[in-house]
Amino acid sequence: MMKQKQWLGNLLIFGITVIAGMMLAIQFQSHAEPGYGESRDMILGLRNQIQEERLKHQELRNEIFKYQMLKNQYERASDDEDQISDVMYRELEEARRQAGLTTMEGPGLILRIDVPQYQLEYNAYEARQKVYQKLLDNDMRALVDELFGNGAKAISINNHRLMVNSTIRKVSNTIQVNTHPIALPFEVRVIGDADMLLAALQVSDIPKVFREIGLEITPEKKDAVTVPQAREIMQIQHMQRLKESD
Repeated sequence: MMKQKQWLGNLLIFGITVIAGMMLAIQFQSHAEPGYGESRDMILGLRNQIQEERLKHQELRNEIFKYQMLKNQYERASDDEDQISDVMYRELEEARRQAGLTTMEGPGLILRIDVPQYQLEYNAYEARQKVYQKLLDNDMRALVDELFGNGAKAISINNHRLMVNSTIRKVSNTIQVNTHPIALPFEVRVIGDADMLLAALQVSDIPKVFREIGLEITPEKKDAVTVPQAREIMQIQHMQRLKESD
């Protein structure tokens, strides 16, 4: 009886040992498989990283290509900016010209307005004064408007430059240009197409009006006419210098 119990005990121990061994083997396998899986995941991870690096490399190549194209565009733009600068410079000079801030020279006309020569032989001062009193500021403005309207680039009367804001007024029987009195004879300097300006004057009523007053307009074509810059400095108001950004 005692031997039977001992045999059963050994059998139980053997069974437990077998089961324990199997469990250890299973446990070993369960721990070994994740290690293999981790290695595989690591390899896959490395492959993914390599692929990502390849993609980044390609993206960098694309970025380099893009910036190279931008560089070329900027270089072309810089050439265009030079052209734009030239245009802006010409526009600035045109604005200065229109404002009368520069002396101008070019082909055009010189109009001499005076009493006929035969009337000057007796008493030039009295002859001019008599006619001068009949002359209106509107007559001079009509002449200037006709010239500007037919392409005159610059005009001066007795060395007084006419600008967009110039005034021609008659004050106390005296014709004033930009508040400066002018006296006969008048010398009107005009830069522009001489033929076109002469044709415009001939078809207008201006020569007739001046003849009725007692004045003759004698035109002379010139290859080079100099028109002085304005004596007055334009005053700029309500403008401030733009502050430079940081």
